[in-house]
Amino acid sequence: MVTDDAQRSQTMRAQFLARWEAASLKVPEQLPDLKGSALRLTWDLVTGGSKQFDTVIRHGKREVWREPSLYEGYQRFQDIVDILKVKYGSRLSDVVPTDASALYLYGDSISSIDFVRQIRESLRNPQPLLSEAERRLRQIRANLADGWAFAKAMEAEERELADERAAREAEDAQPQLQRKPKPRRRTRRKRAR
Repeated sequence: MVTDDAQRSQTMRAQFLARWEAASLKVPEQLPDLKGSALRLTWDLVTGGSKQFDTVIRHGKREVWREPSLYEGYQRFQDIVDILKVKYGSRLSDVVPTDASALYLYGDSISSIDFVRQIRESLRNPQPLLSEAERRLRQIRANLADGWAFAKAMEAEERELADERAAREAEDAQPQLQRKPKPRRRTRRKRAR
């Protein structure tokens, strides 16, 4: 039996996916033509409605693209930058994330900040577009870096727990100072005569 919360969650997911399919950037032809020899775009996050957030790409004050935001959207950042490169070519000089976009763009992934930085650096030092295999390899490396960092954090936590356990065991092993019981005083009963 599906609970009301589960039903509501499924409905929200279906609505998001329909909104995503209708509004996401897929091809360079969806983007407007922009003037300028060095295009510096911003990657922003805005409220798109009730509990909905949109990623907005701007050139100055002009909105270039808007689509639903993805949590930990750094891979989507790569996808969109690739499409922007195809549309604007070497004129694309940077895509700068705003402070407001940081939570959704980077999320909880430790390697996401470096991943986005490398993408931005590639705009300043253009290289050929990555093949799908190269992109997958880059993602695998990012995931491995996250896994390595998680493993190190777990090792540190395990060491700390082991140290605490050893300290408790050492404390329990120390003889406790005990008071010697006082000897009972013997009282003589008076005999009834």
